[in-house]
Amino acid sequence: MDFLRVAFLNGQQNIARDGGRGGGAADAVLDNYRRHIARRFHRAIGDEERVVAEFPRQGFVFNAGGALLRRNAPNLRRAGFAAHGIRRFGNARGIGRAFAEAYVREGATVASGDINIQAAESTAVEIGPQAYAVKLDVTDQASIDRAVQAVEAKAGGIDILVNNAALFDMAPVVEITRAGYEKLFAVNFSGTLFTLQAVARSMIARGKGGKIINMASQAGRRGEPLVGVYCATKAAVISLTQSAGLDLIKHRINVNGIAPGVVDSDMWDQVDALFAKYENRPKGEKKRLVGEGVPYGRMGKPEDLAGMAVFLASDEAEYIVAQTYNVDGGQWMS
Repeated sequence: MDFLRVAFLNGQQNIARDGGRGGGAADAVLDNYRRHIARRFHRAIGDEERVVAEFPRQGFVFNAGGALLRRNAPNLRRAGFAAHGIRRFGNARGIGRAFAEAYVREGATVASGDINIQAAESTAVEIGPQAYAVKLDVTDQASIDRAVQAVEAKAGGIDILVNNAALFDMAPVVEITRAGYEKLFAVNFSGTLFTLQAVARSMIARGKGGKIINMASQAGRRGEPLVGVYCATKAAVISLTQSAGLDLIKHRINVNGIAPGVVDSDMWDQVDALFAKYENRPKGEKKRLVGEGVPYGRMGKPEDLAGMAVFLASDEAEYIVAQTYNVDGGQWMS
């Protein structure tokens, strides 16, 4: 007797074939599965064998040709908090907005935290009624605590945290100032750590687990000339993601990270201007060259990162702990 079942996310829809009573699509799926098993294990599957192929929590379905097609959205947790902090580069088109829009499309309610509350409120209005703004300065513990309390009061708790606050600066090592060093670490690392801490405490008290996503960078994977402090802050975020991930998973809080490559945003306009200063280039040249150097063939867009952000916030990522994923068009392999 043949039997093939593909169970979808909601556990209710199935393609089944049992003793030839299924339809043509199910026959094609089973035939494709047999061919795959024959190739993989160098043997055929006969009718006397019982074959069960289950994808118990995936939003996918086989089509007749055997390809995997998206069917259902991941089981996204419902209340998200995106921490943008001191300065969110590209309020209208940056990574933070792309993530907020993606989460709203998946059915989440999103609180956007920003020191510029007027800009955050304007963006929330543009996104729609499932988005709202809270004031947040990630260098101020009282501000972090107030923002977390505000989201708890409005949404009943926090299921997802995206730590996206970041500053960028660059200088030759001999020109790095203590003030510049402390400013970058205060936002990029300390802000990430203490926002994570406050949200983790909230998640633990609520007792329902959660997902925390830290924004790192390919700059945290290696050193780069002129960018020593920024690289160090992002390397620290990757290390924090590992340590916090291992520490918090006992509370069913998954901590993971995303390491973007070069992303076309307001931040990179600033980066290009600094390279023009230190490398004596025309404005726009460094940005063009960097984009051409990406194996994919262009700089990333904020929307290119949104799929990973949605995945890591979903139940599909439940068994992923303390990892930082490169989403960079092939710039860095690790």
